Amino acid sequence: MSEGSRTAGAGGRVKVARGARAVEALLLADIEALLATAEADHRLLAQPVVVVVPSRSLRLHVSAAVVATRGRSAAGIEILTLHGLASEVAARCGERRRPGRQLLAVLVGRFARRSRPSRGSPPVSRTASFRSRRRCATCSTPV
Repeated sequence: MSEGSRTAGAGGRVKVARGARAVEALLLADIEALLATAEADHRLLAQPVVVVVPSRSLRLHVSAAVVATRGRSAAGIEILTLHGLASEVAARCGERRRPGRQLLAVLVGRFARRSRPSRGSPPVSRTASFRSRRRCATCSTPV
Protein backbone atom coordinates (compact mmCIF):
# COMPACT_ATOMS: atom_id res chain seq x y z
CA MET A 1 0.00 0.00 0.00
CA SER A 2 1.49 3.34 -0.94
CA GLU A 3 1.47 6.52 1.08
CA GLY A 4 -1.37 8.88 0.33
CA SER A 5 -4.77 10.00 1.46
CA ARG A 6 -8.24 8.62 1.02
CA THR A 7 -11.59 10.28 1.40
CA ALA A 8 -13.61 9.36 4.48
CA GLY A 9 -17.16 10.16 5.48
CA ALA A 10 -18.23 13.65 6.61
CA GLY A 11 -15.44 15.40 4.69
CA GLY A 12 -12.63 13.75 6.64
CA ARG A 13 -9.54 12.08 5.28
CA VAL A 14 -7.70 8.91 6.09
CA LYS A 15 -3.97 9.09 5.46
CA VAL A 16 -1.82 6.03 5.12
CA ALA A 17 1.94 5.96 5.71
CA ARG A 18 4.60 3.35 6.36
CA GLY A 19 5.96 3.52 9.87
CA ALA A 20 5.47 5.64 12.95
CA ARG A 21 7.86 8.40 11.87
CA ALA A 22 6.15 8.79 8.51
CA VAL A 23 2.75 8.99 10.22
CA GLU A 24 4.11 11.55 12.67
CA ALA A 25 5.51 13.66 9.81
CA LEU A 26 2.16 13.60 7.99
CA LEU A 27 0.28 14.48 11.18
CA LEU A 28 2.61 17.37 12.03
CA ALA A 29 2.39 18.73 8.46
CA ASP A 30 -1.42 18.61 8.57
CA ILE A 31 -1.51 20.26 12.00
CA GLU A 32 0.85 23.02 10.84
CA ALA A 33 -1.32 23.69 7.76
CA LEU A 34 -4.49 23.86 9.86
CA LEU A 35 -2.87 26.13 12.45
CA ALA A 36 -1.56 28.43 9.70
CA THR A 37 -5.13 28.72 8.41
CA ALA A 38 -6.35 29.52 11.92
CA GLU A 39 -3.68 32.22 12.29
CA ALA A 40 -5.02 33.88 9.15
CA ASP A 41 -8.64 33.70 10.35
CA HIS A 42 -8.90 33.89 14.15
CA ARG A 43 -12.57 32.88 14.10
CA LEU A 44 -11.42 29.33 13.35
CA LEU A 45 -9.93 29.12 16.86
CA ALA A 46 -13.48 28.70 18.18
CA GLN A 47 -13.47 25.24 16.60
CA PRO A 48 -10.16 23.64 17.61
CA VAL A 49 -8.50 20.86 15.67
CA VAL A 50 -8.98 17.66 17.67
CA VAL A 51 -6.35 14.92 17.43
CA VAL A 52 -7.27 11.62 19.11
CA VAL A 53 -4.52 9.24 20.20
CA PRO A 54 -4.78 5.92 22.04
CA SER A 55 -2.61 6.64 25.10
CA ARG A 56 -1.50 9.34 27.49
CA SER A 57 2.16 8.85 26.59
CA LEU A 58 1.39 9.36 22.89
CA ARG A 59 -0.67 12.45 23.73
CA LEU A 60 2.31 13.92 25.57
CA HIS A 61 4.65 12.96 22.71
CA VAL A 62 2.46 14.53 20.02
CA SER A 63 2.00 17.68 22.12
CA ALA A 64 5.76 18.04 22.55
CA ALA A 65 6.35 17.31 18.84
CA VAL A 66 3.89 20.04 17.80
CA VAL A 67 5.65 22.61 20.00
CA ALA A 68 9.11 21.44 18.89
CA THR A 69 8.15 21.56 15.20
CA ARG A 70 6.59 25.01 15.45
CA GLY A 71 9.17 26.43 17.83
CA ARG A 72 6.37 27.98 19.87
CA SER A 73 3.08 27.08 21.51
CA ALA A 74 -0.04 26.41 19.48
CA ALA A 75 -3.58 27.65 20.00
CA GLY A 76 -6.50 25.96 18.31
CA ILE A 77 -5.47 22.34 18.78
CA GLU A 78 -6.64 19.80 21.32
CA ILE A 79 -4.93 16.44 21.68
CA LEU A 80 -7.08 13.88 23.47
CA THR A 81 -6.74 10.26 24.43
CA LEU A 82 -9.54 7.86 23.52
CA HIS A 83 -10.59 7.89 27.17
CA GLY A 84 -10.52 11.69 27.25
CA LEU A 85 -12.68 11.87 24.13
CA ALA A 86 -15.18 9.40 25.59
CA SER A 87 -15.31 11.39 28.84
CA GLU A 88 -15.85 14.63 26.94
CA VAL A 89 -18.64 13.13 24.82
CA ALA A 90 -20.31 11.72 27.95
CA ALA A 91 -20.04 15.10 29.69
CA ARG A 92 -21.65 16.86 26.73
CA CYS A 93 -24.50 14.35 26.90
CA GLY A 94 -25.06 15.18 30.56
CA GLU A 95 -23.43 12.06 31.96
CA ARG A 96 -20.97 12.41 34.76
CA ARG A 97 -17.96 10.19 34.98
CA ARG A 98 -18.33 7.41 37.52
CA PRO A 99 -15.06 5.86 38.59
CA GLY A 100 -15.35 2.11 38.94
CA ARG A 101 -15.01 0.28 42.21
CA GLN A 102 -12.68 -2.20 40.57
CA LEU A 103 -10.03 0.48 40.18
CA LEU A 104 -9.38 0.51 43.93
CA ALA A 105 -8.39 -3.16 43.96
CA VAL A 106 -6.04 -2.61 41.00
CA LEU A 107 -4.37 0.39 42.64
CA VAL A 108 -4.01 -1.35 46.00
CA GLY A 109 -2.49 -4.39 44.30
CA ARG A 110 0.02 -2.20 42.43
CA PHE A 111 0.93 -0.38 45.61
CA ALA A 112 1.37 -3.66 47.48
CA ARG A 113 3.71 -5.03 44.81
CA ARG A 114 5.87 -1.90 44.92
CA SER A 115 6.09 -1.55 48.69
CA ARG A 116 8.38 -3.58 50.92
CA PRO A 117 6.65 -6.70 52.20
CA SER A 118 5.90 -6.94 55.92
CA ARG A 119 7.70 -9.57 57.93
CA GLY A 120 6.00 -12.92 57.37
CA SER A 121 3.60 -11.75 54.67
CA PRO A 122 3.62 -13.60 51.35
CA PRO A 123 4.43 -11.64 48.15
CA VAL A 124 1.46 -10.32 46.21
CA SER A 125 1.24 -11.74 42.71
CA ARG A 126 -0.32 -10.04 39.70
CA THR A 127 -2.84 -12.80 39.15
CA ALA A 128 -4.20 -13.08 42.67
CA SER A 129 -6.72 -10.56 43.88
CA PHE A 130 -5.75 -8.35 46.79
CA ARG A 131 -8.47 -9.68 49.10
CA SER A 132 -7.43 -13.31 48.78
CA ARG A 133 -3.84 -12.42 49.81
CA ARG A 134 -4.60 -10.38 52.93
CA ARG A 135 -3.34 -12.12 56.04
CA CYS A 136 -3.25 -11.41 59.73
CA ALA A 137 0.13 -9.89 60.68
CA THR A 138 0.48 -11.97 63.83
CA CYS A 139 -0.80 -15.44 62.87
CA SER A 140 -0.79 -15.32 59.01
CA THR A 141 -4.37 -16.57 58.68
CA PRO A 142 -6.38 -15.23 55.73
CA VAL A 143 -8.46 -12.17 56.61
